[in-house]
Amino acid sequence: MPNIAQINGIAEDNISHHNGGTAALYTSKNGDTWVHETFNTATGGAITTSGGYKIHTFVSSGTFAVSELGNTDANKKVEFLVIAGGGGGGNYYGGGGGAGGLRNSTASETSGGGGSSETDITASASSYTVTVGAGGASFANGANSVFGSITSIGGGKGDNASHPHSSVVGSGGSGGGGAWSYGTGGAGTSNQGYAGGAEVPGQISGGGGGGSGGVGDNSDANDSSAPWLNGNGGVGLQCNIDGNNYYWAGGGGGLGTGGGSGSNQLSGNGGIGGGGGGAGNASLGTGGASAKNSGANGVSTNVGGAGGANTGSGGGGAINTGGAGGKGIVIVRYLTG
Repeated sequence: MPNIAQINGIAEDNISHHNGGTAALYTSKNGDTWVHETFNTATGGAITTSGGYKIHTFVSSGTFAVSELGNTDANKKVEFLVIAGGGGGGNYYGGGGGAGGLRNSTASETSGGGGSSETDITASASSYTVTVGAGGASFANGANSVFGSITSIGGGKGDNASHPHSSVVGSGGSGGGGAWSYGTGGAGTSNQGYAGGAEVPGQISGGGGGGSGGVGDNSDANDSSAPWLNGNGGVGLQCNIDGNNYYWAGGGGGLGTGGGSGSNQLSGNGGIGGGGGGAGNASLGTGGASAKNSGANGVSTNVGGAGGANTGSGGGGAINTGGAGGKGIVIVRYLTG
C-alpha cells in the first residue's frame, strides 16, 4: 500500500491532530500506511546542507559519528568522495606529481581512472575513522585517505633525472610524470586515477602527472614547430557531492627548460582541478583552476607550483624543487528530508 504524505493537502509532518486524536497515534488511514520518515543523525567535519542532503566535509583527519539511523534503507545510505594526497613534483629536471586516488559513490558520477560510481555505505550507529592524506613534499608520494573501509591511494611522485628512472618513478593513485633523459610515467591505480606522461627522448623536460580524469601529457618530441609544449598535468574529475561542482585531483605539470635542443620548451600547466604548474628557465606553467582551491603557478625557474589545498592534486616538476602535492579531502553526505 502507498505511504501517506498528506491529509487534506497538509503535509503529515505539519499535522499534530486528526479527528481529535494526535497524529502520532495513527498508523493508517483508510487502509494506507502512515509513515513518519526519519533520517541519519551524525557529527564530524564541517556540516552544511544542499539539495536535500546533509554534507560533512573533512579537510583534516577526524571521526564521522552516527548516533541515529534513518528508518528506511534509502535514508540509511551514505555517499562518499574520498581523495588521497597528491604526489610532489620531481625535484631535478622533474616530471609533475600524480593526483591522489579518487573514489566516489555519488549517483550518476564516476570514480577516478574511468571507474564506475561505487556502492554507497549503509550506515550503522557507530563511529567511522576519517584520515585525510597529506600531499607529498618535493619528490615524495602523497599519503592515503581513508573513510571507514574505503581507502584511496596517495599520488605518485614526479620522476627525478638523477636516478634510474624505471625504479623511482612514482606509481600511486595517479602516476607521476617522467623526468629528463628518457623517463617513463608512473602507473595509476585501477578505478582511482590515470598514469603519468613520459619524457620524450631528446628533451630536457618532464611529463605531466596523471590526474583522476585523464593521463598526464608526454613532453613533446623535437619537431619543426616551436615552442615545444612540455607535459601538462592530467585533468581532474568533476564531482558535485557538496553542491559546488568542482573538479578534483588534477595532475602536476612537468618542467620545461631552454637548454638542449628545445630552446623554446614550455613548462607544463597543472591539470584542471588544482594541479600545480611546472617550472623551468623557459617558462612557468599555470596552476589548474575550477577547483576548491586552485593550483599554484610555477614559482620560479627552480621551484614548481604546489597542488591546490584539499584537492588531492599533484605538484609541478622543476629544475631543483618540485611543488608539494595538495592535501586530500573526505566528503560524505546523506538525505536530510
